[in-house]
Amino acid sequence: MSFLIDLDHAEWIHAFNRWYHSGNRENIINNLRKGVPLSPQNSRFLAAVLDGQAKPLTGKQTGLALFTSNVIDNKIRALQSRGFTREAILADLKRTGLMKGHIAITGLDKRTYRPKKNSVEQRAILDKQFCALYEKVTAI
Repeated sequence: MSFLIDLDHAEWIHAFNRWYHSGNRENIINNLRKGVPLSPQNSRFLAAVLDGQAKPLTGKQTGLALFTSNVIDNKIRALQSRGFTREAILADLKRTGLMKGHIAITGLDKRTYRPKKNSVEQRAILDKQFCALYEKVTAI
């Protein structure tokens, strides 16, 4: 019996985690349709999701934004290694649509010299934030 409760809890945590990272409630709705039992903690978190007390990540923190940012960073490094100037790098990024036309050279400089986290580190930080939110909402 305990094993089934753990599986149910894992399904809900997965659904809540997907919602937190994407804002998409599809997995939550699927769990409700399948009749996956809710523990008291998961019930409290579901209520927080539905009434807006718990919020998902913003657009700049989601996976697609992080992926796009990594693509831009990789392109900048590749162009730098080929000897491109800052102006040529910015022009290439604008030409390919990776950066908007109104971005100035200072925007490229900020991106180039800022401290960077790899995708695994960033995902670990976001997972830690989700765990903290879950604990905060489900604490009695």
